[in-house]
This record gives sequence, structure tokens and C-alpha cells, in this order.
Amino acid sequence: MSDKVKGGSWFVKHKVLTLIGALVILGIIGAASSGSKNTTGTSTPASNSSAPTQKSTTSAQTASMPKINQQANDGKFGFTITSFQCDVTQIEQPDDTSYVVTAGNPYCEMNLSIKGISTVAQTFDSSSQYLYSSSGTQYSSDSTATIAANNSSSQCMLDPTVNPGVTITCTLVFDVPASVTPTYAMLHDSSGSNGVKVSLKQ
Repeated sequence: MSDKVKGGSWFVKHKVLTLIGALVILGIIGAASSGSKNTTGTSTPASNSSAPTQKSTTSAQTASMPKINQQANDGKFGFTITSFQCDVTQIEQPDDTSYVVTAGNPYCEMNLSIKGISTVAQTFDSSSQYLYSSSGTQYSSDSTATIAANNSSSQCMLDPTVNPGVTITCTLVFDVPASVTPTYAMLHDSSGSNGVKVSLKQ
């Protein structure tokens, strides 16, 4: 009888221990499974990587380029190109027809009105006025042809002083290749000024 009791008691204890161990293992598996779900279930909100587009600040009110017969101001002068023509092959001085200059390339001739618009006088410098082609090539005035294009008494080539409110007129001549069509003039009240563009399109 005592051996059976001992044997039965050991079997019961072993069965209980086995059951406890199985429960522990199931608990560990359950905890691991729960942790895994929590980890995979948590999502981080996606950051918005697209930055807002910054609008351009360029002005919509850009002034149009002045044209022939429109006054264009730079510094102390108001310039008006009254006429412009190219393909001029010969320059004859208006008051001395014996003074003639023949073009190597066809000349471009620009008649220019210069008005003093400041409260002080300013010197006009004919050598500070330029023509430009569409490619940006610059052309300076031809001094010999410009002298011939103006009256013999003209002060255009002698850096005349223009007083406030006074207007003078000058004809400037440019030696430009026949294959080039100037598109705008750049007029300056002095050699160091910013200048103003004037369209030469008719």
C-alpha cells in the first residue's frame, strides 16, 4: 500500500509540474506574440517632404522699353530719338556740301534730341551713346561721320553744356556692318551713368 501511495503521489506531482511548465511556455509565447503585434501595429505618420513652392517675386509692372519719338530719361537728360535709319552710304554736311564722308560699311544715322531735365547743367558726351545688335554687340559712334552729319557750327562733338530746360539736337552716325540690324540704343547722360535703352524698331 505504501509503495502505491508514493508512486501515485510522484505521478500527481509530475503531472502538476508538467502542466505548470506548459502554462509558463504558453504565457511566454503569448507575451512574445502580443509584443510583436504592438511593434508592427504602431505606425509613424509619414512626414510631408514636399516643401511649399515659393512664388516668384518678379514684378508684373515692368516698364516697356521707350521707342522712337518717346522721351527716355537718364540722369539729367531726357533723350528722344526723332529718327533712325541704316544703309546710309554717304554723309554730307548740311551747311557745307563740299564736306562729304563715304561709308566703308553702310552707316546708321540717329537724330537725337537732348533736353536738360535736372536743376543743374550737364555736359553731353556723344561718345557715351551706343547701338546694340540683338546678340548684344555694341557699336560706338563714328566721330568723323558724326561731324559731317551736323552743321559746321554744331557743338555736338565738343561736349556741349546743356542747361536745365534747354534742348539741343545732334545727329550721331554709327559704322555698322551691313549684315547687322541694331535693335536698341543705350543713351547715357555721362560715361558713368546706368543709361537708358530705347527700341529702334520702327
